Amino acid sequence: MKVINFRNNVQAALFTAELSGQISDGMWENTRPHDHWKSWCSADVQVNPTNVGVNFYSPKNNYNFSSKMLLDIVGQRMIWAANLAEAGFDPKTVCEFYDTGDYILTQPHEYYKNLVIKLKEKFGSFENLVFARENGTYDMKKLKAELNDMKAIIKKTITHI
Repeated sequence: MKVINFRNNVQAALFTAELSGQISDGMWENTRPHDHWKSWCSADVQVNPTNVGVNFYSPKNNYNFSSKMLLDIVGQRMIWAANLAEAGFDPKTVCEFYDTGDYILTQPHEYYKNLVIKLKEKFGSFENLVFARENGTYDMKKLKAELNDMKAIIKKTITHI
């Protein structure tokens, strides 16, 4: 099993919610080798502050997670993700809701109705979600520090899980 151990819940949530998608279908979509994304997107993301790194080989591990180009486009929503993770929400919940807009409240499709039910179970209301993601301690400076740490972590090999 491929594993990435991050230092904290914020890093795990950032990778799960945003960075894995940027590796496969976003910022690094057309990067060579063409299958560079497969090992990253199939890895199990965990939090283990005493044993950070990866237990697998990837043909690419030099993604600039803190690049200005990336942060200009998705930096604000990554701050939202970091704030939700810092508030104690697990990476899966962060991934589902960090950039959710209020449009979901009025959609008739069953998918959105179920999403609103989950949102209310996790946050109580859409307003509570917005408050949680916009009122944490993360700003661009703190986000960049996490992202720079993550850049180093994905280059580190661990030998045991």
